[in-house]
Amino acid sequence: RQERENYVIATKVRFSMGVEQNVNNVGLSRRHITASIDKSLDRLHTNYVDLYQV
Repeated sequence: RQERENYVIATKVRFSMGVEQNVNNVGLSRRHITASIDKSLDRLHTNYVDLYQV
């Protein structure tokens, strides 16, 4: 396995594009951002990212 310090890892959080209340429309609340980064870290199998795009 390669050393983590040799890579720049970026991920993003999305903002809702509509006004309807459904699972595809999620805002940028603190709760949503925190949950999103936690899920990304799990999927990426790392404990930090270098760039988080909002």
